[in-house]
Parts: sequence; structure tokens; C-alpha cells
Amino acid sequence: MASRERGVHDIENEMVFQSNQGFVFHDSRGFEAGGHSEFDMVKAFIARCSKGGCLSIHVIWYCIPMDEDGRSFTEAEVKFFSQCDTGSIIVLFTKFDALYDDEFAELISKGVSRKDAEVLAPRNAKEAFADGP
Repeated sequence: MASRERGVHDIENEMVFQSNQGFVFHDSRGFEAGGHSEFDMVKAFIARCSKGGCLSIHVIWYCIPMDEDGRSFTEAEVKFFSQCDTGSIIVLFTKFDALYDDEFAELISKGVSRKDAEVLAPRNAKEAFADGP
């Protein structure tokens, strides 16, 4: 069941794909709430794995939700990228469609027709994303 509630994750739990047991995943709680304990757990896990304490980390998938108005990097994200010796990172910007909704609403409030707003909103969202908050 889909939910907007924050999930509970334990980075120590391994998730292994049955179809390819070479794919082993660990999922942590997000940093978006600014919790220091979440960051400390992830940092310790990465440090332990980099010293051979677990299977080596090949890549970190880091998800950044774009559904918050004026979203920029949080303090915790800046801390993660500057303090964790992570190796390869793939950053995923999720919920990008929320930017379309924001741009669509702004265009409508300026008197743009719904038809034109539907065309312009995706372009404006991409520009807003590239320009940052």
C-alpha cells in the first residue's frame, strides 16, 4: 500500500534478489528529517564496509525527492557528500512530476490557458530544476 509516511529501514538488513543473488542491497532511513542518528549509522556502515567488514559497496544510490517547494540540498545531504568516503554514487531525483504541478499552477495563476500551461509546465520545471532555488 502506497504511503507518504516515512519508511522504517535498517541498513544492516540485506536484500538479495532471488533471480540474481549477486545483487545485494541495503536501505537506510532518509536524512530528510535531519536526524543525526540516521546519518551516523550510514557513515559507520560505509566506513565498516570500506575496511572489509562486509561485502564491498559497488555503488550508492542516493535519492533526493523533488516534491518540496524550493528544494535544495539539505544540511544532511551536504554532510553526506562531504564527509562520507563513498566511492561511486548515483543520485536519483525522484518525484520530479511535483515540479510540473508547481509550474502548471503558477502558469494558471498568471492567466495562461490550461492547454498552454500543459505544454509549458514541463519545460518550465526543467528550467527551474536547472536554475535551483
